[in-house]
Amino acid sequence: MSAIDKFLAFLNKGLGGNPGYFHFSTDLEDYVARYYDDMAAENRKFADYVSDVIPDVTEPMEPGMDPTEFYKQLRRIRDTASQYLK
Repeated sequence: MSAIDKFLAFLNKGLGGNPGYFHFSTDLEDYVARYYDDMAAENRKFADYVSDVIPDVTEPMEPGMDPTEFYKQLRRIRDTASQYLK
């Protein structure tokens, strides 16, 4: 499985509510930073896009917040990033 496929699987699992949104928000940002080079080796535009936008969505998350908008933004990011894979 490619690094991008692993990222998308991780993202989709988090969008399903596992783990909870707050832990997912911190894990997702860490995941992008840790695997950026691997994803960039496969598709630079995809990796640049997710590394640019994910922190803006994940950093504001705090325990107790309503995650509805967070999940909506991540779905939009996933859909936009997937355009770079075509």
